[in-house]
Amino acid sequence: MTPAEEMAARTSRAVLWYGLALLWALDAALALTPNLALDQIDMVLMGGFGQPAWYLQFVSNTVYYWVYHAHVAGLLVAVEFSVQAAIALMLALFRGRRLGRSGLWLSIGWALLVWVMAEWMGGLWAGMSFWTGAPGSAVLYIFAAVMLLRPAGGPGHLRRALGCWWLLGALLQAAPAWWRRHTLSTAIRANLVVTPSSWRTLPIQWLVHQAASHPAAVNAALAAAMLAVGASSLLGRSPWAVAPAGAWALLLWWWGENFGGLLGGIATDPNTGPLWLLLAVSAWWPVGKRAPRAPASLEKPMSP
Repeated sequence: MTPAEEMAARTSRAVLWYGLALLWALDAALALTPNLALDQIDMVLMGGFGQPAWYLQFVSNTVYYWVYHAHVAGLLVAVEFSVQAAIALMLALFRGRRLGRSGLWLSIGWALLVWVMAEWMGGLWAGMSFWTGAPGSAVLYIFAAVMLLRPAGGPGHLRRALGCWWLLGALLQAAPAWWRRHTLSTAIRANLVVTPSSWRTLPIQWLVHQAASHPAAVNAALAAAMLAVGASSLLGRSPWAVAPAGAWALLLWWWGENFGGLLGGIATDPNTGPLWLLLAVSAWWPVGKRAPRAPASLEKPMSP
C-alpha cells in the first residue's frame, strides 16, 4: 500500500469510527425521550405484523412483561441509555486502542440483541425491503463495527462491500411479495403513522399513492435504482463511484423511512438512512495528498 493509500485508509476508518460514536450518542440521547418505554413497546408490537407465530409469541411475551411492570420498563430505559452512552464514549475517546475495540465488541452484542428483540430481524421473516428500513439499523452497526475490527483496508474495500449490500437490496426488492398491489404502499405508509402531515410528508404521501396505483412500475424503479447504485459502488474505481450511494441514502431516509420517525418524538434511532450515508462517506473519502515528486534535477543525473 502506497503512502497515499495508507493515508486514505486511516482517514476513511477515522470517519467511520467517529461517525459511529456520534450515532451511538444520538441513540443514547433518544433513549431519554419522555414516555419512551411504553411508546417503544407499542412500536415494537406494530412491527410484528406478518411474523411467524413462534417469533411473534416470543417477542410479545417479553414485551408484555415490560408493560405490566412499570419499574422494569424504567430499568429498560436506564439500561438502554447506559449501554449506548458507554459505547459512544468508548469509541469517541479510545479510537484504535483496546478500550475502543471493546466498545466495538459491545456494540455488536447490543445491536444483535436489539435486532432480534426490537427490529424483528429487519423483516427477515415477513419480507425485507431496504427502502423501508431493512436489514435493520442494528445490522449496519454490526457491519460497521466488523469493518473497523478487521485489519486495516483502504476505502476501496468498504466501497465494494457497500456495492454488495445494494445489490442484495435490489435482489430483495425484486421478491414476489413487493410486486403485489398495496404491499409496498402499506409498508411505506407505516412510516407516516407517528408524524403529523406537513411539507416533509408530501413526497412520501405521493409515493404511497403511486405505489398503490402502479405497484409494478414503482417497485421496478426501486429495484433498478438499487441495482445501479450497487453496480456503481462495486465496479467503479474512482472514489466518486460511491456518490450515488450517498444520494440514494438521503432519498431513502426521507421518502422511504420518514427520517426514522425522529419528527414523531418516539424514535429510538434514526433508522438505516444515516448509517448508509456514513458508510458511503467513509468509502468516498478522498485519497490523501500524494507525496511530492522529486525535483527534476534529482530524478536524472546531470550530464558531465
